[in-house]
Amino acid sequence: MTMTSPKSPSEAEYLACQLPSWYSTFSQPFPNRRKGLTFQTRVLDAPDSFRPYLVEDGVRLPPNTKPSSCLACKPKRVAGDSDDEDSWSEDSSIGEADEHNNSLSRDSKLTVLTDQISEAIKALGGFIIPKLNWSSPKDASWINEGTLKCQTAGDVYLLLKSSDFVSSDLELIDTVKDQKIQIILRKWANLYDSQE
Repeated sequence: MTMTSPKSPSEAEYLACQLPSWYSTFSQPFPNRRKGLTFQTRVLDAPDSFRPYLVEDGVRLPPNTKPSSCLACKPKRVAGDSDDEDSWSEDSSIGEADEHNNSLSRDSKLTVLTDQISEAIKALGGFIIPKLNWSSPKDASWINEGTLKCQTAGDVYLLLKSSDFVSSDLELIDTVKDQKIQIILRKWANLYDSQE
């Protein structure tokens, strides 16, 4: 018996698996049902500045965003910690001013996205689960008190920025022709992991 390696999915198959490709079919009411078969969802097209934000080192939230989780908002102090928050950035490096200017430009573009995320959260009842085209940031739930439940744009940014699954989506987006990053916000439902 010869063993063959599994065939890699085609570009069309990848595209068919992303949520925006199938959502409209399953969100419509079916016969004998008042509702569709899936959760309410908003799909936002991310600006071009969102990808560089996601892949830059560190976790820095855009201006005027705050996470709601205790882990992100209230870091625990350990005896001997310095009270000076700037103690890590005393040395200036070459190119830091250019990096700062690029960051400010990107942040102003993310302000529009932040407003869209906030509006979508409100429209979906105040709590959502974020994801990109294919994957949810399940591996980053530890930073949001062990949950994917988000109530602010800061929560969404924090989870997406901290996730390796999201990084895999970015790699896949690079391989698919003319594919854009989409931020998917789904109405919160308390599900078992196996039901997601």
